[in-house]
Amino acid sequence: RRTQSLSEVKWTPTERERFQRVLLTYGFPRPTLIKRVAHLNQHTEEEITDYTHAFILALLEHVSGEPKEYLSMITSSTIGPSEPHPTLINWDKMKRSSSVWGRRLCNLHFLGEMARGDGDWLALIPTSFFSGPKPTAWWGRNDDKGLLEGTYTYGYARYDHIKGDDSLGFTSKEAKANAGHKPGSAATTNGWPSADVLTRRLKRLIDVARKHWRKRLPSNKAGGGRAGGASATGSIEMKLTVPK
Repeated sequence: RRTQSLSEVKWTPTERERFQRVLLTYGFPRPTLIKRVAHLNQHTEEEITDYTHAFILALLEHVSGEPKEYLSMITSSTIGPSEPHPTLINWDKMKRSSSVWGRRLCNLHFLGEMARGDGDWLALIPTSFFSGPKPTAWWGRNDDKGLLEGTYTYGYARYDHIKGDDSLGFTSKEAKANAGHKPGSAATTNGWPSADVLTRRLKRLIDVARKHWRKRLPSNKAGGGRAGGASATGSIEMKLTVPK
């Protein structure tokens, strides 16, 4: 673990806000993407990686339960600063939003682990899950896969971009039109589930996959070690598929 302080690297409040928004849209470790989308050209990717680590350290002061356990597992297994950056200490916005931010970062990070898998986005989801309730009548396994892959590619809750990408393998427009929808269903007028329904489905998919992954961990790894099957999570940058 690096022990030098981040305090010598200047981060302005405006940069902090841009960083936070992009981090909570795409997750980590994604310094290349964060630098580009958040317009942080004056910072190196190493500085962005360190600031990400420091951001999580600061967030850990305010979260509890599974988010604290999961994020602690990541920071303990990756190289980074040993303390938060001064701009992140006593940040009221972080204190107010810590619960939401903690869960979001856990979900996005684990989504990244799924992206680095063997190409099967649904590998960690038990078959029994797919026989349960669906977002809408036409929804199937390919649509779950498209939702996961699209979120990783385009960012959290960016459903207009996700739905517009035909390469993600969603059920065809014709099939959706022919499926029909009962009155009071969660589908919107164009045949898609609402944003709230899609977000609940996404969270459920990731939650089920993470719980299945944890069951497969050796008992001595359940509360520590790496947050991924074979890679030192956080220390290796992802091979990104980024939005245009």
